[in-house]
Amino acid sequence: MRRLTGCGVGYRSFTEQYFDSCGIFCDAVIAIVATVAKQERIRISEPVRAGLTTARNKGKRVGCPRVAAMLNALVIAKVILAGEYVHLGKKYEGKPLFLSALYKAFLFSLLVFGFHHVEEVIKRLLHGQNAAGAVHDVRTTSCLGRGVIRFCTFISFFAFRDLRRVLGEDKFHDLFFAEK
Repeated sequence: MRRLTGCGVGYRSFTEQYFDSCGIFCDAVIAIVATVAKQERIRISEPVRAGLTTARNKGKRVGCPRVAAMLNALVIAKVILAGEYVHLGKKYEGKPLFLSALYKAFLFSLLVFGFHHVEEVIKRLLHGQNAAGAVHDVRTTSCLGRGVIRFCTFISFFAFRDLRRVLGEDKFHDLFFAEK
């Protein structure tokens, strides 16, 4: 806010008439709104922290550690490399780039989905469940949700990779990073 006002930029809310930088009480209003927002953040975070502490005391793992996310990303990258090793999606490289990227995104999403499903079953087997229970307990809807997100992400990923393949490294680099 200070940077904006320092550059001569004023602001006025269309929904809250008192929230603007044009009046004489602008600093007071901003300070009050900031204080209320801070108190709201504290009010919301206290029950969440208490719930997390209770869950930890019951022996449950809480949160999603960054290490697990990094390992998951590395596993996905390894599955993609394995798919490329067996030339998954190569037959569509002669088609328009969008179709090629869409086809590869679909195939690799299925590959990662299958790998993740098998991984979940193996984890459950290692934790002492029988095979039928392990397969039944895997949350397919959660896996499908992640699969849709991966598919959407893979579309742009494979579109850029196919664009680089068609243009060549130098033209691709110049297209995105060279000054014009």
